[in-house]
Amino acid sequence: MVMGYDERGACPMFVDGRCSVYAHRPRACRMYDCRVFAAAAVDPADDGPAKNGVSERVHRWRFSYANDKERDRHAAVRAAAGNTTARTTTATERAVIAVRDA
Repeated sequence: MVMGYDERGACPMFVDGRCSVYAHRPRACRMYDCRVFAAAAVDPADDGPAKNGVSERVHRWRFSYANDKERDRHAAVRAAAGNTTARTTTATERAVIAVRDA
């Protein structure tokens, strides 16, 4: 299932920082967290042009760390993403596996 999105790659129902349809974010939105791409330094556009909007947003995100342990954890996720290439076929798989396994 693919969620709808606007010309910027955003959910058209996400208005003023919240869902304009539901009081609580729908399960599909909770299950697909595009932040895994930024965390793993994986480009979602590798999966095809349908994810170009997500890719543009991912490249704008920056991380800050409260301490060295958090910085090291993030570095481990990015390293894990580089190690998943041989066993995955999509950018989405690489990002999800890296976050899960790091």
